[in-house]
Amino acid sequence: MSIAPQYRTGTDRFFAGILDGMVLRLLSVLTNFQIETEWESLFAGILESFLAIGYSVFFHYKFGQTLGKMAMKVKVIDASETKGITFRQSFLRESVWIFFTVLAYSYLAIRIATNSDYLADETQILLALLPVAWFILEIVSMLTNDRRRAVHDMIAGTVVVKHYPIRVGR
Repeated sequence: MSIAPQYRTGTDRFFAGILDGMVLRLLSVLTNFQIETEWESLFAGILESFLAIGYSVFFHYKFGQTLGKMAMKVKVIDASETKGITFRQSFLRESVWIFFTVLAYSYLAIRIATNSDYLADETQILLALLPVAWFILEIVSMLTNDRRRAVHDMIAGTVVVKHYPIRVGR
């Protein structure tokens, strides 16, 4: 399988993720306030998670790139490769992470509300393993197709390309 140069984005995407992680760590300072109860901790976690999701959705929709992708010169475009992505596509790219986030925080809220010990049980282990399994599926899918599209790209109808002088409009 020969991969066209514009799709050879694996290393760039990896480092873009690291850079975005640094940006998000800085953003998390916004949620770093005095936490005294489990409910406050839950709220801070939800806020931080949705700041991260919002960052990704907004930047991909508005620019086709997060700050990390800008630095690494890769861009998310429509799978047709003739236009930028829509808000819907940007949201769909994050939809599985949104689902995992809602599921995990809903579970924790129930455990706190019922005053249960929410440390290590089968459900919590499963909730921790789901994102790991998803990540592995993303890597495998990206490595096994000619355009290096991960599952979230297939869901959203997008592709990540090297940011050559490719001009795609809205």
